Amino acid sequence: MKRLILIAFALLLLGSMGYFAMQNSHSVTLNLFGNFSIQLSVWMVLAGSFVSGWAITEIWQFISHPQRFVQSFLGKFSRYKDNKKLQLTQEFEEALLLRNPKQVRKNFSKLDNKETPLSIRVQYLELLRYEKNAEEMINSFTELTHADTTGITMALMGIISELKINHILTTEVSSHCSSVIKENDLARRIILASSNNNTTPKHIDSGLLTTHEEDPFKYEFEEIKKLKENVKDTNYRIMISDKGIHLFNKNIFKTYTNPYDFFESIDVGSDTGHAFYLGIELARAQIAKQLGKSYEQDEELKWGCLVDEVVDDKLKFKEAGPTYKKKK
Repeated sequence: MKRLILIAFALLLLGSMGYFAMQNSHSVTLNLFGNFSIQLSVWMVLAGSFVSGWAITEIWQFISHPQRFVQSFLGKFSRYKDNKKLQLTQEFEEALLLRNPKQVRKNFSKLDNKETPLSIRVQYLELLRYEKNAEEMINSFTELTHADTTGITMALMGIISELKINHILTTEVSSHCSSVIKENDLARRIILASSNNNTTPKHIDSGLLTTHEEDPFKYEFEEIKKLKENVKDTNYRIMISDKGIHLFNKNIFKTYTNPYDFFESIDVGSDTGHAFYLGIELARAQIAKQLGKSYEQDEELKWGCLVDEVVDDKLKFKEAGPTYKKKK
């Protein structure tokens, strides 16, 4: 109500100035410096005074209450964004009802971000089903879905094989699709091998198992406890099972799921290098336990085709040496 009164008052003031300007042709001369002067109509002086007063008021509010002013500005900006998003959503749905593909794509390109509701994406995919052929539909799916791409890629490659699609266009535009070309290459090889051998696409290549593994825990808890009984030195061993992360030597056997819980049990004296090494290995073990991956001490975790793996020669022993380099 207060805002409506202010708007009505402003309109009344502007109307009065307009009427005054029509009835009077008087002008005001402003002498600035030397012979330079500006001649303005009276109504322009009044309007300028009104605008200047408003600007001075806003500046004074900012100086006297800066936090309140910023919060008010951010609130207005947030409401503007919400209203704009609501307007675009309404325009998107209206274009869908009218079956206007050009307008739908235009509105979806403005709406497409991390906060875009799943319902909007599904409606857009529904439109693509009518507007595009199978190849174009497959090309768009991975980019339009915020999910890890390895599983999606494998499923799509199976569909592609069943539909006898001969070619696809694979892009890596979205940051979450940065390895899709490599994944598609491996997935098509797995599907081809599966098709040629008339078998399921399993145990052919594990390159698309990036976050999980089929058999992550090589040892049971009781087996690890028996291994501990044969340890005769103080070197720390780290292993994982379905019970958690195990840290042990001849003196201790501790099982936790959080590496920080081992802190009070570790004794490396002033050997900061050894402490650093144990921190890295316990962090790797935690990641492996949480994701269901296999863990071997002193070895990198395996991430499938996402990370190029250095393959060791299994016929040779690793060179003997420390697990870390001394500082120079």
